[in-house]
Amino acid sequence: MRKKDREVKDINEIVDILKRSDRTILAFNGEKSPYILPVNTGVGYKDEKIILYFHGATTGTKYNYIKENAFVSFEADTDLELVTDMERGYCTMNYSSVIGSGVVHEIKEYDEKERALEVLCNSFHLGDGFEYNRNAIDRTSVFKIDVVEVRGKAKRWKNYLK
Repeated sequence: MRKKDREVKDINEIVDILKRSDRTILAFNGEKSPYILPVNTGVGYKDEKIILYFHGATTGTKYNYIKENAFVSFEADTDLELVTDMERGYCTMNYSSVIGSGVVHEIKEYDEKERALEVLCNSFHLGDGFEYNRNAIDRTSVFKIDVVEVRGKAKRWKNYLK
């Protein structure tokens, strides 16, 4: 990383950035170019291991690339804010971001799919009492990414403009 002062090293902060991100961009090896797939993710963190969960319909182009044990790269960001210094004619962007890679697995066992969907729902329905329809479990594909490498980076104006 070129700017070491922006590196996020604390794994708990990296997990927090992932949890606060609106979406995660997945990148698979495509035939002509990388295949990019934006997904909503739920984040699991246990025993110093990060797991990203995502779901989707049971058919679609993504299945040309999502295979059991497929290797994937990902990016997630949050805290995007334009910072402008009108007097100096300067502007910059604040951000918190995470990039990484991992291995994709389709979750097929009903109870594990149910738990993964609960993690996903809880990521977006923060205590609002939402209960998803369990009939959706059988008609939804659910995946997890076992994260094998992750790096965080953040730029915050308070540390930047002085």
